[in-house]
Amino acid sequence: MAEVVDIKQEHVTWAPVNNTDVISSWQVVQCGNDAAGVGDGVYNITAAAGAADTTGKAVPFGVVLGNNDFSQTLNSGSAIDTGTGSTNITGVVTQATQTAREWFGQEGMFNKGDGQAFVQVALLDATVKVRWPLYNGAWGTAPTVETSTTTSTDGLGFTTAAIDFTPVADYQTFYCRTGANAGHYRISETTSTTVHTFQVPWTYDVAIGDTFVVVPVRFGYTRFQTDALASYIDVSATPATDYYNGVCTYMDLSRPGQEYVDIKFAAEHFNATRA
Repeated sequence: MAEVVDIKQEHVTWAPVNNTDVISSWQVVQCGNDAAGVGDGVYNITAAAGAADTTGKAVPFGVVLGNNDFSQTLNSGSAIDTGTGSTNITGVVTQATQTAREWFGQEGMFNKGDGQAFVQVALLDATVKVRWPLYNGAWGTAPTVETSTTTSTDGLGFTTAAIDFTPVADYQTFYCRTGANAGHYRISETTSTTVHTFQVPWTYDVAIGDTFVVVPVRFGYTRFQTDALASYIDVSATPATDYYNGVCTYMDLSRPGQEYVDIKFAAEHFNATRA
């Protein structure tokens, strides 16, 4: 699930849900006029379309923390199923469905008697870090662990079976899980799914049987692609045509199934003329 790092209370607000959309906690949402012309609240940013999302033109608004349904709906069995109490809420657009709701808690400009569906949102701008889980094509599926099938005495390259995505030179990171370089990270310049080369050598020789995890993000300026619900970074997606731009400040690839990365959306994504 996506989450904001270092949340400050003054950067949290309540927002209505757009149309009859289903909004889950830990999704990244936008708030504006959506493509269907029913932009009355927040809705999912979806996966990026085009380089720097220049086709999709989403303007990230925030990460959903929760909602104001009195009886919470868990995401069990859905595309976002964290196993840790992630919930969802559905927008309501008639008087009958509004007055039939049981709700609580919304703050700010919205009166407590307002029957709209509301979510609490941690606001985003170009200075706010989002912690994204890294999954391989589906919620909860860890990146593949790759095994070196060749040796390297200069630390500048080795071969594995095909990795989870087609690389873009200098936009992927390798992490050594086992072997002499265990715990080390390197950015790869390769565009091959099997033959991997590096400008900065691994500190120690690479041996046959050493294991690695590789993901299509890098420290510093990076490209990244989310799933369709904007709840995780999809490591099966190649960041060549469709991707968001961002700045990666930290990643942890050390724990199987718990890999994550901290990324700030690039400032260009917050240009209001995109909406």
